[in-house]
Parts: sequence; C-alpha cells; structure tokens
Amino acid sequence: MDLSLDSNQTVTVDYSHLLQVKDPNPNFVHSFLETTIFQILKNHSDVFTFNDFEIYDIKSGSRAVMLENGVLIGSGGHGDVYYTYNPQTQQKAALKVQKDCSFQAVLQYAEEFKIQKIIEEIYPECIIKVQGKVFISQNYVDSYKMHTYLELGTGNLRSYTNRLSEVEIDNVFNCILDSIIKIHSIKIAHRDIKLDNILKTKENGWVLSDFGCSTQYQTPYGEYPILGTIQYYKKSIRQTYAQNQRKCKMNLFKNDIYAFQLVMLQIIYPEKSMIELNTILDEKKMVHPRINQLYDKDYFIIKRDFSKIKYTRQSTILDDDLNIHFDKAAQDTRLDPLAQFAFSFFSFAKQLSVFQSIFLKLYFEEYQQEKQDTIRTAYLMKSFVLNYYQFKTVQEIFDQIQFEKLSKLEYDLYYDVFGRRGSKILQLMLCQRYQQILGNNNSNLLLQEAEILYIMCLWDDAKSIINSIKDPSLLESDEAILKYCCLKARLNNLWVENHDDIIKYLRNYKETFQILFEWKFLLIDSIWMDRYKGKVNKIYKKYYRIKKDILEQNTDSDSIKETFQVINLVKFGEKPLVDNEDQKYKNFISQLKKPLTQVSLMKDYMNYDNYSIFYYNWTYLEGVDVYGEGFRNNIEDFIQFIEENLQGYYFNWVIFDLYSQHLTYRNEFKKAELYNQKALDIVKNDCVFHQLIVHHHLFRLKFKQRTQDRFPDCINLLPSSNLRFYYARYIQEEEGIQWPEGIDMQTLFKWEISHLNADDRKYLDLNSEYLSNKLMILQDQNFHKFKQHMNQFLPNLVEYIKCMVLPEFYELIKVAQQTGQPYKLVRILIQRYLTLKIIYNQIGGALNQVSCNYDDEYFAYVRHCIEDNDEPEQEVIPISKYFFYCESQL
Repeated sequence: MDLSLDSNQTVTVDYSHLLQVKDPNPNFVHSFLETTIFQILKNHSDVFTFNDFEIYDIKSGSRAVMLENGVLIGSGGHGDVYYTYNPQTQQKAALKVQKDCSFQAVLQYAEEFKIQKIIEEIYPECIIKVQGKVFISQNYVDSYKMHTYLELGTGNLRSYTNRLSEVEIDNVFNCILDSIIKIHSIKIAHRDIKLDNILKTKENGWVLSDFGCSTQYQTPYGEYPILGTIQYYKKSIRQTYAQNQRKCKMNLFKNDIYAFQLVMLQIIYPEKSMIELNTILDEKKMVHPRINQLYDKDYFIIKRDFSKIKYTRQSTILDDDLNIHFDKAAQDTRLDPLAQFAFSFFSFAKQLSVFQSIFLKLYFEEYQQEKQDTIRTAYLMKSFVLNYYQFKTVQEIFDQIQFEKLSKLEYDLYYDVFGRRGSKILQLMLCQRYQQILGNNNSNLLLQEAEILYIMCLWDDAKSIINSIKDPSLLESDEAILKYCCLKARLNNLWVENHDDIIKYLRNYKETFQILFEWKFLLIDSIWMDRYKGKVNKIYKKYYRIKKDILEQNTDSDSIKETFQVINLVKFGEKPLVDNEDQKYKNFISQLKKPLTQVSLMKDYMNYDNYSIFYYNWTYLEGVDVYGEGFRNNIEDFIQFIEENLQGYYFNWVIFDLYSQHLTYRNEFKKAELYNQKALDIVKNDCVFHQLIVHHHLFRLKFKQRTQDRFPDCINLLPSSNLRFYYARYIQEEEGIQWPEGIDMQTLFKWEISHLNADDRKYLDLNSEYLSNKLMILQDQNFHKFKQHMNQFLPNLVEYIKCMVLPEFYELIKVAQQTGQPYKLVRILIQRYLTLKIIYNQIGGALNQVSCNYDDEYFAYVRHCIEDNDEPEQEVIPISKYFFYCESQL
C-alpha cells in the first residue's frame, strides 16, 4: 500500500470488526520478553538501572549520556576499567565497562553484584565498593553493555610485586586474611583469589575485588563446580579438572586459603614459577612462618589465631605519582581532536535520536580500532545533519534519496529526520520503498510500517503486517520486541489481557514520563491519575523486588525518590525545534492576528502533517500547566484543528476526554458532558479498558454535579479481578468526592467480593468463616477449641495467606497462658513457635510482614518458664540461650 504525499484527507476507521476474533494465546507478552532487558530490569531492579543514549535526566531536564571517559587502566575478559570521575558523586572513581554481555552473563553479574552488596553492608573495609547501581543498555538482541562505578584502587597486587618490603608483605597478609575470614563468616566464598583480584585502596589498604566466581553456601564442604583460575586450586582439584571434570567435592574455605597462600608465595618469591609454588603448597613445605601457620587449619582455628594479631589496614606505599599520571592522561583525553569535533555539533542534533545513538556508538566503540573509518563516518553524519535536518524541506530531502544505493545507516537517519520534521507519511513511503529494494520480509521494517499504519488508523493493514512477523527475536532490539508486543496486543484485541504484563516490564525501563510521551499512540494511558490535583498514574510506579538490607544503592536516591516526583514534565515532552532568531520565523510571528499556538506553529509555519500535529499537541497538552488560559487556548485551537482535519480519527477520543476533564474542573458541566459523550462514542466498541477510563471521568463529572446514583457498570466487563479491584479502588481513593446514599464503602466492598474469581472467592469465604468462629471462641476463652479450630482451617489457608500462620500460633500461646494451661504444654508451644519462625524464614517468608514483637515474645517465654512455674532460677541462662539461638538463625 502506498500513500500520496498530498493525501490530507480525514482518516476514519471502523474498528469494531477487528475485535471479534481473538488470538488462541491471549497472554503472550511474557514468553516474548522473558530473555530481554525488560526482564532483567524487572527482576533485578536492585542491581540495574537503564541507561541509553536517549534517557532523560530528571534533575537537569536533558538527555544524560553515559560515556567511557578517562584513562584505560585495565583490560581483560571481564571488561575494561577506566580511571574517571563519577558524575553522581563528583569524586574520582573506577568505571568498569563490559561491552558485549549475553543475557546469561548479565544475570550472573547481577548475582555477583548482590553478593558484593551483602559484604559491603557488613564488612565494607574488605572489598572494592560499588558506587550506586549498574547502568545497563543494549547493543542489539542478546548483547548488553554495563557501566559500573567502583571505588578507585591505586593498582592490583601484581603491579606491586617487586615493590613490597617485608612490613608491607605482612600488611598484605593481614588485610587479605582478615577479608577472607570475614566473608566466610557470612558464608560467602570468593573462589578467584589471585594477584589481579587484590587491589590497594587509600582508605582500607589491600582489599578483595572481582566477585564474578563467588558463591554463597550453606556448608563449605560439598560438591561444587570448579570456578576461577585453575592454577590457584590444590593438586587434587587440578587433576580432576585435567580429566575434563568440572565439578568435584571440595572445601570452599580451604580453597580460598590455598589460593591466598599461593598469592603470598608469589610476592615473597617472585622469581619462582607457578609450578614451583604449587609444589611447595601441595607438599606443605615449611618456607615461611606466615604460610606455614595456615596448613591443615580449619576456619575456626585460623579465625581464633588471627584474632590475636593487631594490625592496621592502612598501606604505607605512596601513590601520588600514579594519580598525577592519571589526571594528566584524563585531561589529554578530553582534548582529543576527534572528541572536540564530535561534541562541537553533537548538541545541534539533540532531537535526532538515531543520529545520537549511532554517533556515540561509533565514537566510543570503534574509535580505538579503526580511527580513520570512524572519522569519515563522523564527517558524513555531520554533513547529513547540516544538509538535511534544517535547511531543506522534507519533500526535497525525499526527492534526493537514491534508494538503490541506500545503506541501512542512511535509511535510519532519513527515517529519524522525517519523524522529527513531522512527516509520518514520508516515513511510511521511505519504509515501503526500502523494503522493495531489499526484496525480503525484514522484521524491523515490517514493525515500523505496522506502527505507522496503526497511528494512521489503517488497522486492517497494520494487523496483517504485525501478524506476519513470526519470530520477534529477529527484531534488532528488546525495545522493538516490546513495541511489537504492544502492537500485537492492541490490534488483536488482547490489550486488556496483556496490559498489566506490559506495564510491569516498562516500570524500570526509561523514565515513565519519557516512555509515555515517546510511545503515546501505543500506550495511550495518561501519566495522570488526577491532573488537577497533581496525582500521577499509580500503575506506573517503579517496580521493586529487593531485600531491605540492600535497599539504598545510590548515593543520592532511595526507593521513595525513585518512584514519582513532581517535576516539570515539559522537559520530557517532544517539542518542535524552531530557530527563534530566523528571519522567516520572525516574519511569520509578525503576521499573526492571535497568539501563537502549537497548532498554528506546526501547521502554518513548519508544514507538519496531520498525524504529527496530533502527536506533538497531545504530548504538549499532557505536560503543560493546566490552570492558565494558555492551556485552554491551545486545547480549543487543537479541538478546532481536529474537527476540521481529522474527523473520525480514533485517537480523537483522548483529546475530547482531556477537554472534558478541563471543563469539569471549570464547572462547565454541560459542555464537559458533551465532549465526554464524543469520546464514549469513539471507544464504545473498543477494548473495555479505554471505555472504563472515559466512564470514570464521566463518573467524576456526575459526582461533582451530585447527580450520580450508581457505580459504573462498565467495570463489571473487565475480565481480570485485579483490574476490577484496581479501578474500584482507583475511584474509591478520589479526594473531595462525597459518596451518595446507597454507595458506601461496605457496599463497594461487597461489590468487589461479588466479582472475585472462584478460587479467590473460596479462600475469602474460608477466611471469613475462620475469623468469625475465632472471635466467638476467644470470647469463651476456650484454649482447646481454639487449637482445634486452627488445626481445621489453617492448613487450607496457608497457601493463600502465608503470613497468618505465625501470628495465629502466637495468639494460641497467649490464650494458653491466659487460661492457665500446663507449664510444659506452653513451653512446647513456644519452642514450636520459634522453630516455625526459623522454617518460615528459610523458605523465603518475610518476617517483617509478621506482626509479632520480639521483646514481647522473649518476655512471654522467660516469664512463663520462670515466674509462673516452679522453674529454678538457674534455668534463666539456658532458657535465654535457647531463645537467642532461635533468633540468631533468623
């Protein structure tokens, strides 16, 4: 299908027939996204934060670019390390850059990061500390790039091998042995101790680094995989490895000690080979008193002996000359001619996202390998920007394209320019022509074509194209896969079934404001729950699955700050780029008879097509202040444009609904209801999700008029009880709304219960029966009946409400004490309770959800065992020890 460039006709769509046939696999999002960056960010939000060349920085309101700046000070299989400055702290730091990591490698690094944070929380002096979270971005499918800011070390132990005095060797021994003992005290084995993984720091002397092979264990002795550097294992394990066996029985603590002894021998006898040093340890030769004392010792003996030694971690080696060298090199890097050339016009093309992404990838990834090719490409891109971005019309640009010679790089740049210059139609024509040249079904081009057709409301064609993409893994990025999921769900009437999943994957991606602006046609959702009270949409709050002890990762942020902030959203909205000093622009302004609006700017001066005008005005109205007359002028000018140029356009309902909300705020109820009805007329055959949004705004309008007398019926149509609950409470939490008679909170609760699915309803009824019977039993203070009641109901409720078990059991103990049950029975119950608490914790239960007070438990235990019975006073110590033993296991 081709479209004429002059086609300005109103596009209409009869979408009801598209909603009749559903896909046999309605919940498909998870299967497509389970090995993407979205899964990483969702499951490991405590580790990673997304960073791309186009991500916005909230504080500055501009794009934040993560660069490998500074001096390359180390390079190896695990990535490159640069000497640099951390922009978050403005302090010197090491920047670890891993450029090409697979999905599985990223997951492995997440585990390494978590182990480091656990150690850092308890023994920060033992390791190189991670500064904040890991920045992650994507190169292409199954290839990710990670940036990690680390505490700056002055060098690894290998670089100091021939510079250490006997005193400093002693200091190395004490620092590293202390670190090994401490990490094993929390059941963590390093498993790759060697010269390169021991670094010197200014504050803590010699510390451990690189926990890529580390393991958390229950017991140090067992069958474990052989990880790390094989030369640092004892002879029996080296022989096992030589026989191509990658797993064997070993003692993790003794392995770390063996590796540590070998490291010490390397710096004591630097002239000896690794084979000679291995032989010394394997044969347990007495060569040095510090080495000798570690032979055949277990953790407890080594810890006991080491505790008698007094030492300081501060190193005596001075490294001022090294820092001066680093600083000078960093300055020289910033004065690099190519860097100056690059960034001299980088900001000029700020709105060209493809241009920025390609340019930065070229500069920072290929610069060192093929400098001349990179320079030629850079000049080509600069020429492209100067010739095509601003000084020619989009039609002139399109007419000059030589499609037979068009490269993928040039295609991406042209596509980007047409989008930024407001021509969706030219983007579509470019995409279709390039597909003809290639002569194959390129999945990425098909996705782009389907998205534009969807925006134009040519949904039959868009649906046919999106369903022709059989393998989404062939798309060039994870973001493209997610966009595919959105389009597939939307065009196949599966939006409601997949909406929750899509939002979960988006929450920890780019800033939500940015996504909702950039993907406006796909997501449609407003960023606002209540625009006029400044409340944002709760379903987009960031998604966290983190332990309490590693919650605070960033130096300047925490979980509260990283949800939603009240910020100037105009910074995130896309706005046309205009040169205010241009004479043509000044002449245009001088001829205006009324104030310049967004519509007149784009339509009359910039010649944007109808779809681009719609998009830019939509995002503009979402982000600007809604209280002034300027907002009303802009939205009414936009409404007039819609009614003149885009009658019947599906997405009009969003603007009509927005205008209706504005009129409701101004108490212009009659006109507000008129535009609300216009929106309802458009979405009446659409997915119930969008019907609900408009009905909700009508519901609020009626409340403000005090004419609403029943709960919105359309909520009943939602297929998911989660969605029904969410929107019921969404309305329930409205401030300033008085519930009319007959719609009190109890009525609403009954309505919610009536719409539960069968399983949820069964458990809710069971829980209600349990609680009501329990209340009557407790009034009678009948211990045995209460115990029988618990035994009957709790086994059936434990899967549904796990957090009930411990509080109910503790309440049984209190009833036993209050009713004077036999001493031994109560003591057995308390001991069983403590055992249950340990088991609950070990299987992953969150004890902070259990409303039992530690001090109350201890007091009840000791008081019952000593004061209320004939227990001798000397039993206080063993009783207390048992209790504290149980608590220590938690």
